[in-house]
Amino acid sequence: MRTLRVLLACSLGLSVFVACDDEPEVPEESPDPVVGIMELPISFRHDSAPQNPLRIEASPTKLRVDGHTILELEGGRVPDAEVAGTMINALKTAIEGAPARGAAALRLHANIPYRTTALIFGTLKASNIREAAVEVRRGATTDTGYLKLGGFDVREESDEWVTFDGSFQRRWDELEPQWEDMYTSCREGPYVDCAFKANKVAEGGNMQITLFARGNGVKVELHQFGAEEQPEAQPVELLEGITPPPGSEEDVEEPVTTAAFTWRFQVTTTEDSALSATTRPLCGSAACGAVVTAEAQTPTMRVMSFIGAAFPNGSPAPNLMFQIPES
Repeated sequence: MRTLRVLLACSLGLSVFVACDDEPEVPEESPDPVVGIMELPISFRHDSAPQNPLRIEASPTKLRVDGHTILELEGGRVPDAEVAGTMINALKTAIEGAPARGAAALRLHANIPYRTTALIFGTLKASNIREAAVEVRRGATTDTGYLKLGGFDVREESDEWVTFDGSFQRRWDELEPQWEDMYTSCREGPYVDCAFKANKVAEGGNMQITLFARGNGVKVELHQFGAEEQPEAQPVELLEGITPPPGSEEDVEEPVTTAAFTWRFQVTTTEDSALSATTRPLCGSAACGAVVTAEAQTPTMRVMSFIGAAFPNGSPAPNLMFQIPES
């Protein structure tokens, strides 16, 4: 009898809903967020919400755009078949099908892998969405805000140096006069290692700032690149049996071209922490560009909290190059 009623309804074109193909009804998705407030990363950089953004959510099980699930995730991981270079196919398709917007608001579960987050940024870049803001908790509270960036780019993991445009590029010579203060600040938190100021620091060229998260540690690496080659030390000719004087070839100290400051992760969720104090001399009043990298399974909260602590409120918004690690 039910089959007869269905056929009759379909043949008469009734406006009421009838499952003409006898398929089960798909329940409508709830518009409520799939990521709770206490599941958001903590950040000491936060601002107001962007205007009329594309809304993207990533939980351990779902990737959603404007409240609609576009991809099922497993432990927050994007299926390999959906990855194309630096972007997620399903997300790219969903963005192209949505009304055009220049900004995106990301609500990311604290424990999804960093690789998923980097791929989301990569897809935004490929879709010409230039403004991205990550919803965060304002410190250890239930109030939320948005971690906004001064700009971002994405690439697959590489050892190639990154040059940032304009004022975002820091010069290597800016480090030497600030190094002692940075070393002292580094040691005021749960540090693992703080680079002591070298007696001889290389001169010239650019500075690459890299934020690296791994396991329970975070590290700020500073490297010199793009400098002219320094002249090699000339050998000192001595008579047999005479001890070489200080500064001779046997006693030459190579100019230092790198410095690193490492802490335990707790430093990223402590307000006005040793991490913030260490980066302040370089990035507290001048905008910085930095490379962001982490192991694929590193929780997103560690990376976002790291960024928020390295460039807290009061400092200019950074321009970041997110590196996508191999799965």
